[in-house]
Amino acid sequence: MKLPNQITLGRLVLTIVGLVVLALHPLVAPGAWWGTWVVFGLLFVASATDALDGYVARRTGQTSRVGRRLDPFVDKILICGTLILLLRLPSLAELLPAWFVVVVVAREFFVTTVRGMVEATGRSFAADNLGKWKMTAQCVFVAALVAYQGGWEWTRPVAVAFLWISLALTVLSGLNYQRKAWHALEL
Repeated sequence: MKLPNQITLGRLVLTIVGLVVLALHPLVAPGAWWGTWVVFGLLFVASATDALDGYVARRTGQTSRVGRRLDPFVDKILICGTLILLLRLPSLAELLPAWFVVVVVAREFFVTTVRGMVEATGRSFAADNLGKWKMTAQCVFVAALVAYQGGWEWTRPVAVAFLWISLALTVLSGLNYQRKAWHALEL
């Protein structure tokens, strides 16, 4: 197996373990459960290494169809899974509105569907810079939420700011993918 795909699979394992620990998170006040920092560490490393697999693939000439599909899949599990599981924590209710999670999940379903349609024609439909910025903003937002739950009050304004930054980039990147797909599919 190629190194970039091994990195991506490592990110998937970190994400799954982080989500399992997050699913076990008791409904307690911020700072009251040590496991929050385990979740933070696992998801932070999974997020921080997001660009590494693509960089290694391009740098070593090991890009693959599997990698182009696996990397966005792991991104979706990381972001959507974390946001959905964080919805159940009462202390985050003001920072994480359910409608935001619906927008993020809907955009991910849409882009996955469009990517599949375009790639079924034999054309590549790789992530663009706007999609990468969206992922970065969402990772910062998720990290700020988990850190706030861990007891770091100072991350609250970071979470508020990145809620809106993430929302804007989520919608804009979704519209951009729609525009690109429209042209690629000649609709």
